[in-house]
Order: sequence, then structure tokens, then C-alpha cells
Amino acid sequence: MKGQMRCQLKQKRKRKLSGSSFIKAIIFGNIGIENCSIDTMCQLLNEESVVMTKQGLDFRFTKEAVEFMKRMYNESMALFKNILQVDCRILQQFKSVKLLDSSYISLPNSMENMYKGYGTSYIGYESNTKSGIKLQLVFDYLNQTLDQLNITEGIRRV
Repeated sequence: MKGQMRCQLKQKRKRKLSGSSFIKAIIFGNIGIENCSIDTMCQLLNEESVVMTKQGLDFRFTKEAVEFMKRMYNESMALFKNILQVDCRILQQFKSVKLLDSSYISLPNSMENMYKGYGTSYIGYESNTKSGIKLQLVFDYLNQTLDQLNITEGIRRV
């Protein structure tokens, strides 16, 4: 009986917060929101099937979490550089090479009050999400700087 009870307690306490879920909650929770609450981030995690209390998430904001986010940023920049292989001899004549991207990203429906969306109707990618954002960014490849980042509701024109 005690063994069963211990097992049940372990199952109740066992919450798997993956690195990707943590990053999504932080990024999506803070896009365009000056002071995103931990409660909002918990709601986003819940949509990822991660049940966590505000206190549980609050305990995750540690020095290690900051280092993790820094590593993920650096990794994403390194991947970006490796994927976009350009002959640098050609680029030496320029002071800057600007890359422009516009994207629509579907967000969890719980964010509808902040970012209204329209979903997508691309074959194989149908979505009726009620929340989405449009991102437009200008990235200076040579200088590795983000020159411009515009975030708007999915239903607005950029």
C-alpha cells in the first residue's frame, strides 16, 4: 500500500517541462506584452500539455535558465550562419547585406485577445487558429544585427 501511494505521489509531482516548451512560453508570452505574467505563461504551457503552477514555473527562472536561453540564442544564430552559406569573397565589397523576411505564425487560441489571427488555408496546413502574429524583420547578415523587427496582429497588414 505504501509503495503504491509513493508511486502515485511521484506521478502527481512529475511534471515534464521540456526546454522547447519553456522557450515557447517565454517567447510567445512576451511578444508584444510589456509585463507578461507567469499565469499567462502557465496557460501557454497548459496548451502544450504541461501542467504547472505559477510557483513551479517561478522556481524555473534561475541563473541556469538564463544561461540556457543564451545558449539557445547563440545556437540559433550559429545554425542560421551554417544554413546560409554565402561566398564571403563576393560580400567583401559590401558594408551590409540585408535580409528581409515576413512570416505569419499561428499562436495558441488563448492569445486571441492580444493577437487576432485568421488561420491558414494552405493545402496540408489548414488551421482555424483564432490567434496569430505577423513578423517582419530585417537582418544584416554581414554585421549579424537585427535592424528591424515589426510584430503585428495576424489580421493587420504589415
